[in-house]
Order: sequence, then C-alpha cells, then structure tokens
Amino acid sequence: MLLASVLVVLGMLSLCAQTTRRDKMLKNRKEFSDRTLFQQFEQQIIPSAQERKKKSEENKAKRQLLLTIIDTTQIKLELKQKLQHDVVHNPFSKRLRKFMEKHNLKEMMRSSN
Repeated sequence: MLLASVLVVLGMLSLCAQTTRRDKMLKNRKEFSDRTLFQQFEQQIIPSAQERKKKSEENKAKRQLLLTIIDTTQIKLELKQKLQHDVVHNPFSKRLRKFMEKHNLKEMMRSSN
C-alpha cells in the first residue's frame, strides 16, 4: 500500500514537471515570436524593424523616381510599358539595366540617397 501511494505521488510530480516545462517553452516561444529565426541567434547581423522600414521606404522612393523618369522619357509606348512592368515586377531585367546604362541613371539613383 505504501509503495502504491509513493508511486502515485511520484507520478503526479512528474506530470506537474512536464506541464511547467511546456508552459516555460510556450512562454519562450511567445517572447521570440516577433523575431525571425535568424534574429534569435544573430541579433547584431539582422537590421532592426525600423532599419528595414527605412530601407523599404528608400526603395519605394527610388522605384517611384525611376517610374517617373521612364514616363517622361521619349521612347516607344510599348517599351515604356515593358520598362514600367520591369521596375515593379523584375527590377534586375536586362532591358531595365540597358535603359539605365543608356540614360546614365545608375549614378543618379545612387546620388538620390
């Protein structure tokens, strides 16, 4: 009888320990939920949310400037539409690179920072 009661008590203690481990794991998971997996381990390498937002806004401004330049340039309508599509959907296309090189826009885009 004594042995059975000791086993019951030990079983209850082990169950309590498992639930506390689970709760601790869930708490840790919630703490890191706002970070990417890489940020959890290499925080100094990954830019902060504010830096990412600033970079995103800079890229949007550059994209808008490039779209304006393409729109005001005297080229065929078909080419203009293709270049505008490339700016939004494929910014590393050969067609867009050739246009930027031809009109010396790379230096202008760098100096707009």
